Amino acid sequence: MRATRSVALSLLLVFALLVAAVPAVRPVAADDSSPGTAHTVSPSQNTTSFLAIEASETERDQYGSTSIDVAGAVAVDTEKLHGRYNELSLRTGFIANDDSERRIELLRSEASRIERRTDALEERQRRALRQYNEGTISTHRFLRELARIDAAARALDTQLVTVRRDLEPAGTFSLPNRLRSRYDNLQADLVTLEGPVRRQLAASLATKESTRVLVLTSEDAIVLSQTTTNRYVREAYLGDEREPGGVDQFGASDRPRISVAYQRAAELYPWAFDVENALAPPSATGFGNTSVYRISVDHSQGDLTTYLDGSTQNAFREIQSKRLRSIPTSRVSNNTVPLTLRVNHTHATGPMQVTLIRNAGDEPIDGTVRVNGDRVGRTGSDGTLWTVTPNSYTVVNVTTAAGESVQVSFSPN
Repeated sequence: MRATRSVALSLLLVFALLVAAVPAVRPVAADDSSPGTAHTVSPSQNTTSFLAIEASETERDQYGSTSIDVAGAVAVDTEKLHGRYNELSLRTGFIANDDSERRIELLRSEASRIERRTDALEERQRRALRQYNEGTISTHRFLRELARIDAAARALDTQLVTVRRDLEPAGTFSLPNRLRSRYDNLQADLVTLEGPVRRQLAASLATKESTRVLVLTSEDAIVLSQTTTNRYVREAYLGDEREPGGVDQFGASDRPRISVAYQRAAELYPWAFDVENALAPPSATGFGNTSVYRISVDHSQGDLTTYLDGSTQNAFREIQSKRLRSIPTSRVSNNTVPLTLRVNHTHATGPMQVTLIRNAGDEPIDGTVRVNGDRVGRTGSDGTLWTVTPNSYTVVNVTTAAGESVQVSFSPN
């Protein structure tokens, strides 16, 4: 479960190798005989599939937020400072030693330190998830801990980049293959500890701007979804789809492993890989001698990055970002005099648009929005709020300052 041999294929080369196979791609049905991701990567009509927690395995499905929090902000800054200190110490030690063997020994010790630190962060995440599922910590505290872990993981990632991009090329030597693999393998571990939603949560701890997210968990899975001014951002991690040290099944054929991983991703995300939707050939990257592969694609609605484990042949980590107004929706509405409430919704944990207007003149109205009883924001002067759809039957209620109330209910797509 360690290091950074990034086997990055040229986009055009990957596309050329696999173009003949991609047209055969089809959605994975529930009774499909291919590896068991039918239950973890869910299809969605006219948009990308998404990595999902099965409803029967869901432990928590709740809104949460972070905002200015002095203790939390200090904790995040401390993680960053520790990372910066370690990076500077490594650079200083490297420059001070002009002997290749001493430099290699320094980098070997640094790899061991990063491995220990990564193991500790993984244990912190497991502990926080367990405590959250048991109800011993609040949603706010859980999110704050994820933000701290993210900051620490990003610091480690920066140190890996320092070694491979800055120090190794600057030296008069090359890293031994085994040590290079250790550094490359570590990047495969860090992808489960950091993400764009977590990073935004960390940033909000030092500002007055609140970051609200939908938190979905199971025993070993975490999904975080949020909407910003004009984008929907979602990150998902399913721990049971990752088997560190397992046999890489993508190497079972005569084809290059990375090509098999690419094709598997195309099976799981057919809409994103379709030539009508992909803006460029997707990219594929491996990590050292691990069984982890990163597949990224820019498409007409946004971008998708998924991480596959060759041991399970399934996606275990996914990050998606989409433009809000590019995503197809279904509408439910309630015309209750004198108000009309419209909700344009998508899939579970996907974005939804809540609009409140006064029937006379279609005037936009400000109101407090509650979803399944949780206050998620206000429609504001333009009468509209973007938020995230829960993973269950959904009731949206909006109440004006005058006490007028209207609601709709639906099951997510």
